[in-house]
Amino acid sequence: MAKSKKSDDIEEVTFMGHSVDPEVQKKVADYMELDESSIVGSGEDTAPIIAKDGPISTAPLLPTDELPDMAKEELSASTKIDIKHFDEPEPEPETSEVEPIGVETSEPVEKKPEEPVEEVPLDSELIDLNVDPDVIAAPDFEDSELDKSKTVGELATTVPMDDAQIGQVIEEIVAEDADKLLEVEDEKARSAEPTIAEIASKTKKVKKPRGNFFKAWASNPLYRMLTIFGLLLAMIAVAVIPSSRYFALNTAGVRVSASIKAIDDKTSLPLKNVEFIVNGKSAKSDSEGNVKIDKVKLGKQEIIIKKPAFAEVKKTVTLGWGSNPLGDQRLVPTGSQFTFIAKDFVSDKPLIGAEVAVGDSSAKFNDKGEAILTVPALESDEFEVTVSAKDYREEKIKVASNTKDKINVSMVPSKKHVFVSKRSGKFDLYKGDVDGKNEQVILSATGIEREESLSLSAHPGKPVVAFASTRENNRNQDGFLLSTLNLVYLDTNEVVKVTQSERIQIIDWSGDRLVYVKITQGASEANINRHKIMSYDIESNTEKELASTNYFNDVVSVNGVIYYSPAVYKVNGGVGLYKINADGTNKKTVYDKEVWNIFRTSYDKFSMSVGQDWYELTLANDEVKKVGGAPSVLKSRVYINSPDQKRSIWVDERDGKSVLLSYEIGSKSDKVLVTESGIRNPIYWIDNDHLVYRVSDNDETADYILSLSGGAPRKIQDVTNTVGIDRWYYF
Repeated sequence: MAKSKKSDDIEEVTFMGHSVDPEVQKKVADYMELDESSIVGSGEDTAPIIAKDGPISTAPLLPTDELPDMAKEELSASTKIDIKHFDEPEPEPETSEVEPIGVETSEPVEKKPEEPVEEVPLDSELIDLNVDPDVIAAPDFEDSELDKSKTVGELATTVPMDDAQIGQVIEEIVAEDADKLLEVEDEKARSAEPTIAEIASKTKKVKKPRGNFFKAWASNPLYRMLTIFGLLLAMIAVAVIPSSRYFALNTAGVRVSASIKAIDDKTSLPLKNVEFIVNGKSAKSDSEGNVKIDKVKLGKQEIIIKKPAFAEVKKTVTLGWGSNPLGDQRLVPTGSQFTFIAKDFVSDKPLIGAEVAVGDSSAKFNDKGEAILTVPALESDEFEVTVSAKDYREEKIKVASNTKDKINVSMVPSKKHVFVSKRSGKFDLYKGDVDGKNEQVILSATGIEREESLSLSAHPGKPVVAFASTRENNRNQDGFLLSTLNLVYLDTNEVVKVTQSERIQIIDWSGDRLVYVKITQGASEANINRHKIMSYDIESNTEKELASTNYFNDVVSVNGVIYYSPAVYKVNGGVGLYKINADGTNKKTVYDKEVWNIFRTSYDKFSMSVGQDWYELTLANDEVKKVGGAPSVLKSRVYINSPDQKRSIWVDERDGKSVLLSYEIGSKSDKVLVTESGIRNPIYWIDNDHLVYRVSDNDETADYILSLSGGAPRKIQDVTNTVGIDRWYYF
């Protein structure tokens, strides 16, 4: 029930934990204040229900002019109570209007006219208060003996009450009615204008579960549309406005790269060791002038390009998504300049792609074999430069600081020349440069070596040679000197023993496998495994048997594939022509009859004698067909392929002289390189442009170097004859 108060006595009021404005409190109090004399039971003969200082009801009181007339009349058990009918709320005084905080009121609340008040007997079944009669049943008195389930009318007619009880019931009915009336008022006013309590509830911060936000977002089309629209705007801003795009990508951790090619502005050739700086990160260019920096931010960046003796370049660039190639960056030389001319030692042709350097200063040679080296200010009268090129020996050149002349440099192939010489009286193994310089003994002779047993073959690409000799002075049971096969590594002079047997003949190199034939030590002449074809892997240092029999009629290597023909005598298996790869795979029977001899008559064909008949074998498809007779020259060609497999060199006899030829594999044509008496095997490649061949006649036994690019052959050194990769010679 509402508390009756004097208008001047205003206490602090809170609603749902929030204080209500004192002025509002006062207006409400004035509006709700009742005259004590009008309260039921205030007469002399009856005990007052509401004492001045006693407990009061929490229900709000109505203004006195709206209270029922029953409060002004004498009450008795048979008295009928006239109660005003409250269908519509009492219009609020203009002075009590409260402007809602932060809420716009679209229209004023429409006031309805009062409806006439009907008198309802106390003992009627219903009291018309615009609410359910059960709702206005007697209040819940804790100690009351009243039947709470009965209506007010039922209580009035069935429950005998004295004056005090009747007054209390009426008081409770009025309070309950007032409460319901105010609830109806609140409900109607809520749609038009928020109350103080609603304002307070809106301003109160309520902690909601985290998931409610996402549920509300998902269920509200407006929220979703605004979110999508905002994202689209952000994406458009990132895509259209570069600064926004770069900022967003940088914030997300995206990084890019930037690259340049440093060029000498005078020679238009690439510059090495040029420092490239972006956003505090730096790197130096390679021999082709290329330099790249990774993991730099997007957007505008300052780049710096600098190198000693060149003007520094500083500029601002915009780095976008990706690799950001910034193209050629030309540097203007500012230091002292020197001109160098590089030529091949054999051909005397300009050497393209070489480089001259001193410290961090370097220059590339152009297609005329010329380079202009720019260096910082010099303090000495002389300085040393290094000239280098792929497959060539480094050259150290002394240069006078005041020279204006062009400096010529002769470049020598870097692969070592390996040979046997008896200049010391014994067959020592040497290595040296092809211009005769830097010679040294890599394997000293023991004095037991027999010249006819010496066999030497260089790997086509690696600095290693196979060397067979009788240098260990080991003999079989008959006193025959045994041969030892060694691998000699030219970079370290390390010697690795491969095998030892009564005799060894080197067949060929197939990649990193050395193929050879050996006669088994101590085996009798009738042993079916007396001759063995072997391969040795220089990477794994393992030996593998490819085939064995008592005797091989012929063994020929073609591009790493080994063709062999076992003799019928004491044969291990069957006779015929077979082929096998150097690693032991793909063994195949090419022809099923005994082949007596094999002659390689061209790069891609064999001639074979089978008894008295002759056959031709096409190597590309192993097709065998019978021909009318023997080839015109009963001599097998030995072809040696270049490292790049584009050409193959071989030796022929023409018009009483030896001829060195190069077979072009692509065009299937021969080119004569040298015509000279005494040219013979071994022949081998230094690189794709240079080769070594041997001349052995009455005047000399020496090795020569030749360039396919031109120029005259140059003698390297006098040597002792050794067997290399040659035709099969066992008997």
